[in-house]
Formats: sequence, structure tokens, C-alpha cells
Amino acid sequence: MCPAGGGLPSPERVAVRWRLRPLLPPRLRPLGRPRLWVELTFSVALYLVYRQIRLDVPDHRGAAMHRAAQIWNTERRLHLDPELAVNHAFNHVTWPATRPR
Repeated sequence: MCPAGGGLPSPERVAVRWRLRPLLPPRLRPLGRPRLWVELTFSVALYLVYRQIRLDVPDHRGAAMHRAAQIWNTERRLHLDPELAVNHAFNHVTWPATRPR
């Protein structure tokens, strides 16, 4: 797609070729703003489904605490201390603790 001279295509042609196009065809694009009651109903329905799923999931607190104890004991046995390494790394960073004057 180079011009007849064999050089590079013009910037206008490149801009037209790579411009962003809408994802939907014109007949499927909404003409105005969405209705408020539709948006609110949809949001509430999604929240209720999310809440019901969270309530249906079994509680595995005991298993999680047992697994955490296993990891902590393994770290102690191997003399690993990743938290200390992270604390030392962030100890030299001052920007979160300083505020502009």
C-alpha cells in the first residue's frame, strides 16, 4: 500500500487505516442514554445473585487456619522469613510516608 513513488504511505492514510471503529454495527448501537430503572434493576439483580453465591459457598475457615499453620511451621523449619525481607525492602522507600509541604 505504498504510493506510486515507492516511499512510505502518507500519515493521513495510516491514520484512517488504524482509527478506532465501533464494535457494534449502527443498527445495534443504542441511540440514547440507558434507562435508569433498567440499570438499577440489573445492578440489584446482579448483587442478589452475588450475595446468594457467597452465602452458598461452604465456610472453610478451619481448613484455611490449618494450612496457614503448616506454611508457617515450614517457614520456621527452613529458617525462611519472607516478611522480614519485604519489610527491609520497603524500609528504604520513603515516598509512602512523606507528604508534600
